[in-house]
Formats: sequence, C-alpha cells, structure tokens
Amino acid sequence: MTFPIVAIASSAGGLEALSELLEAVATPCDMAFIVVAHLSSEHESLLVELLARKTTMTVRSASHGMRVEPDQVYVIPRNTILTIKGDALQLQLQPRERDRPHHPADVFFTSLAEARADSAIGIVLSGGDADGSRGVRSIKEHGGITFAQEPDSARFPSMPTNAIESGCIDFVLGPSEIARELGLLRSQAYLREATGRPATAEMGREDSDEDQLLRVFRRLHATHAVDFSRYKRNTIRRRLARRMAVRKTPELADYLNLLEGEPAEAAALYQDFLIRVTHFFRDPEAFEALGSQILPRLCEGRSTKEPLR
Repeated sequence: MTFPIVAIASSAGGLEALSELLEAVATPCDMAFIVVAHLSSEHESLLVELLARKTTMTVRSASHGMRVEPDQVYVIPRNTILTIKGDALQLQLQPRERDRPHHPADVFFTSLAEARADSAIGIVLSGGDADGSRGVRSIKEHGGITFAQEPDSARFPSMPTNAIESGCIDFVLGPSEIARELGLLRSQAYLREATGRPATAEMGREDSDEDQLLRVFRRLHATHAVDFSRYKRNTIRRRLARRMAVRKTPELADYLNLLEGEPAEAAALYQDFLIRVTHFFRDPEAFEALGSQILPRLCEGRSTKEPLR
C-alpha cells in the first residue's frame, strides 16, 4: 500500500511555520512528513526535539536506509543531502559551502517526485531564497500536489514567493490552513486510490463515465484546440482526479459543471493533461547523429524553401 509522503521545505523563519503546521495536523493522518530545513552547518540542531513538542506523531532524525512510515516525521540532519528511493531515505554527507547555493529541498522534492509520482506532496514554507521552486515543478510534473505558505504569513517570504511564481503551486495558504487542507485531500478519491483504497463510484466505473470524459475532451478542444481523446485513459483519469481533488469535487458530473462554467479551470486542467518531459534530449548521441549524419543527407539538393517533413 502506498501512502502519501509530504515533503516540507523551510529556512529562515521556518520553525514557527513548521510548528504551526504540524500542531494542526489531525492524527492519525496516514501520511509521512519529511522536513527539509536549512540547518546551521556548524551547530547541532534541536529541530527534532522542538517539533516533537508540537505533534503526537513520532519525530526523528533521518538516517541512511531508514524506511519511511505513515504518521511519522523525519527531519534532515545538518550537512547532508537527503533523497528517497522507494520507501527508504538516502543520506549523503555533504558539508555546506558558503559560496554555493544551498538547495536541499529541490534535491529531495525531485527525488520524491520520481519515487512517488502522484502520491507526493510538496510544501514550501518561510525562507530567504528560492529553494523548493525547482522541486515543486518536478512534483507537479509527476502528478503530485503542491502548497506554498501565504507570503504575508511568512517571516521571510522569498521561498514561498518564488515557489508561487514558478506557476506550479496548487494551494497558497497559512500553515494551519495547509494542515487542514491535507486532511481534506486525504479523504479525496485521488489519494485514496493512490493507497490502494477504493475510489469513488463515479471514478471507478470506467465504462459508464466515458461519455463524461468525452465532454471533458470537447471542452478542452473548444478552449485550447487540443484533442486529448487518444491519450492513455489511465493517465487522463489520474490527472483528472488530481484536479477534482484540488477543486474538492468528488463526483465527475459536478466537476464537469465547474469545468464548463469556469475558463480558468479549463486552462488548469489543460496544463495538467499535457505530458511534460523535463529532459527531452535524454539520448544525446542519437541527436548528434541525427544532426551530423541524417539531416545533411535529407537536405542535400533540396531547396531551402521546400519543407522537410
């Protein structure tokens, strides 16, 4: 069974926001929390002890090979790079260099997106730089859900502001409101399905909702001139379920009414349906051969005005 993993990025001013968020999480929540904070490279951190006072969940320092379990909070140790593979945390010692950007949240968020796809949740809290902005993009691209702290509620708003400006944030809320929203999302079919629990009857009846899917495709074709009807149904259903969870419409019929009445929602769903590949040129040798050997032959003797198809 796959449970959601919530990654939380924080830096300057983050302790206050972290405390407020964890204190407001209703337990048991059947989620795991990974705190990726910017810690001093020279002094031992008391973050584990301080956060343990704010939640009934077990709070522990992450260690290499530690398996992640629900209703637990894991805190990155200082001078380390933290990633995840499957359900196991991977820890690499790396002393912090003052003259280089320190973005441990980007690293962890990206690994979490690759490991957990649509059961990954990323949260960017108070901090003084742009850490987390690349990471939330990766989580969004893999179908996960993203949050940023409302900048006005953050002591240092740069991190959440940069995350919001990436265009990849689903919810902008205060820390306690983020906790409440996590509880609401946990009851949605989208995350229940990710854990192997039955989804709503509406999303589960694949044959009977085909007509409604065709309405979705017609709406997006009308607004964006793109035909998604031949996309893989499993991918379409998961990304549609994601938008339904974000908009709190558990029934597909209700979401259709929303989609047909709000142009902004059609634009958001269109973006979620697009298949994004972060690294397109993943086989550089093949593209080098294409450019140096194949294309010159195809273009030989051809007019520059004649299109090559």
